[in-house]
Amino acid sequence: MVDEMNNELVGMQDLNVGDLVTGKITKVEDKQAYADAGYKVDAVIPISELSSLHVEKVNDVLHEGDELELKVIKLEDDELVLSRRAALADKAWGGTPGEI
Repeated sequence: MVDEMNNELVGMQDLNVGDLVTGKITKVEDKQAYADAGYKVDAVIPISELSSLHVEKVNDVLHEGDELELKVIKLEDDELVLSRRAALADKAWGGTPGEI
C-alpha cells in the first residue's frame, strides 16, 4: 500500500506559493479552467486570474490542450490555484520578486 502511494508521488513537483509552473489546460468552464501542473490534483484557474482585462468566458481566452506559464497563488493539500495574470505580470517586470 505504501509503495503504491509512493509510486503515485513520483514525478510530482514540490510547489510553493509564488512558483511559476507550466500547466496544460484539461477542462474549460464558463468561470474557471483546470490545468495539469504536475501536482496531485488539477489546478484551478479562476476567470479573475486570466487577464488584467475583463474576460466574459474562459473559453474566450483558453482551450483544452493549451500549455501556458502560470503562477501558484494558493496551495493546500487538496487545492492548487494558479494565475495567468500574475505570471504575465512577473514576465513584464523581468522575473519574480527576489531574483537577482
